Amino acid sequence: MPVTLKKENIWLWIVLLLVLIGTYFAVKPHLPLEKRLFESAQAELSLKKYSAAVEDFERVVSYSPDSETGLLAAKLGGETSLYETKNFKKAIGFFRHIIQHGQDPAALKYAQKKLAEIYYEKLSDYPQAIVEYSRMLQTQPGENEEQEVREKIARAYYYGANFEQAVLEVEEFKERWPKSAKNFEMLSLKASALMGEKKFDGAIETFGEIQETYPDHEGIFEVYLNKSLAYEEKKDWDKAISTLQEIKGRYQHPDLLEMRIKSIIRRKEKKKAP
Repeated sequence: MPVTLKKENIWLWIVLLLVLIGTYFAVKPHLPLEKRLFESAQAELSLKKYSAAVEDFERVVSYSPDSETGLLAAKLGGETSLYETKNFKKAIGFFRHIIQHGQDPAALKYAQKKLAEIYYEKLSDYPQAIVEYSRMLQTQPGENEEQEVREKIARAYYYGANFEQAVLEVEEFKERWPKSAKNFEMLSLKASALMGEKKFDGAIETFGEIQETYPDHEGIFEVYLNKSLAYEEKKDWDKAISTLQEIKGRYQHPDLLEMRIKSIIRRKEKKKAP
């Protein structure tokens, strides 16, 4: 009899445990759909299933566009699309979503920066890059960041063959920050833009300003080479040659320098021939 009772007690405890387990799962709160999708996307990311992760991030954003989870999904989806799947169109969509639905200034600034970078670096869409970088200026950037943005705007104008505006951007930059560490690059950009406009005298003058201001800069030899090229375009062969001769003994590729000088001499003689 005691043995039978003991067995019955065991079974009673088992049944009670099963009931408790069932009750727990019955009343256990379910995670919201966006949370479950977000966790699924994170798991796929950890497994390097990037395309699947992006799809789940898209579902989260679609299901809960304004929530904290939805905005975080947009950030991670944008980064995954940009860096892993290289789907720049989707990356743009994610970052645009943050700008349209987000409230956090840091997140908005980050998304705007990524948009500008995509159009400038990945798509070479320079007109749109100018638009996006100009919007960055509205996010109250610090001085160093503003200089970087304005340099990118000037370069975007140059790469888009709007040489006149590129020159204006450089001049405005230099007037505002006359002692900026970026002025060597900005003046070089101005000289190149003037070359693009075939304003060779202006380019030569700008190259001369760079030589005078930054004689020891690591990129100074390129300035001499480009200045010589500007003289070539003017068919001023002697000045083209003398400009190159100024860096003889200092330029790290003397053979190439000598070849360049000989090439100019041949051009000069050919022009003189009847």
